[in-house]
Amino acid sequence: MKTDNDKITYRQLMKVAAVCMYLPILRLIPTENVAYWGNGAYIAALAAALPSGLYIYFYSTFIKKRAPGQGLGDLIIRCVGSVPGKIICAVFLLWFVLYAGFTLRMSSERLVTTIFDDSNLTFISLITIAAVLPAATGKISSMCRTGEIFLLIIVGIMSIVLVMSLKGLKPEYFLPVENKGAWGFLRATTVVFDVITAIAYVGFLAGYAVKEKNELASTAKCGGSMLLFMAAITFCCVGALSASLITEMQNPFFVMVRNISAFGVVERIESVVVAVWVLADFLFLSVLMRIVGVLSKTVTGLEIKNIFYYIVGVIVYLLSLAMGKDYFILAEVSKNWIPAVNLFMTVVLLLAVFLIGKARKKI
Repeated sequence: MKTDNDKITYRQLMKVAAVCMYLPILRLIPTENVAYWGNGAYIAALAAALPSGLYIYFYSTFIKKRAPGQGLGDLIIRCVGSVPGKIICAVFLLWFVLYAGFTLRMSSERLVTTIFDDSNLTFISLITIAAVLPAATGKISSMCRTGEIFLLIIVGIMSIVLVMSLKGLKPEYFLPVENKGAWGFLRATTVVFDVITAIAYVGFLAGYAVKEKNELASTAKCGGSMLLFMAAITFCCVGALSASLITEMQNPFFVMVRNISAFGVVERIESVVVAVWVLADFLFLSVLMRIVGVLSKTVTGLEIKNIFYYIVGVIVYLLSLAMGKDYFILAEVSKNWIPAVNLFMTVVLLLAVFLIGKARKKI
């Protein structure tokens, strides 16, 4: 909950959301949307603007109903009542713990495969969660200022990478545009839309944010910039690698970066991109841990001490080790289960709560 000496602005919260969306973007884009709509997947990314815009309007309308010092968890309880509301918040809490475990595992796998070859995954995961916990238990204002800095770094580095990739694009990879039918187009659009709905995650931290008049504009700016980013990544990857090759790769964006050459500093560019990934991993895990703490207070009514975060950190660490025997199992979870659960939680469940609140005249 918000305290007098730990305030943030809603705009800061949206910048944190943008950094958090960077991870699912690189995990799902362009592999999944290209698999459904081929070399025209960047068009599907732009087409996702319609459902994404509607969702952003819905989310902004919902979160605007909060009272000062309240977050999305408090709104859920107000809409559906104390007991049902706390049950729903508990479901979200469990989801975020599981998602934190998954994120930690994916982050560690990425470090092992890109930087620390043949390193011990258990040790890398331990170091990562140990680095995250101090940030999760610190001031939310410090976390958001860190997110703002990370966002500037990510935007700068990714802009340079995408511009440098343009000279290697091949027109024959774009034309003729493949037509995989309406269902394929819908699936490709849904992949992009799924990423945008993660903007609701930071709503659980909105109790720390001072209410602003232009919150819809801030949310739209965040979501719109991420849509353009996804379209740009898809366009550049398709033009550099071809749609058929992308569908056979685990991480086509990273492969594209490896093929970029400028003044003989290919390895430096690759290393910088990996470093940016690490920054985003760090912030996203910190945010998830903080959300778990906020929801735990909402559900139990108890004051959350730092020891709680360390206990949750141990649970997240153990979950990360238990998730899948190899990267291919994790990739399957990432492709099918994580997006499906995310859509249910952020769209179906939150929309149902909102409608119930309207029906009960609580918002």
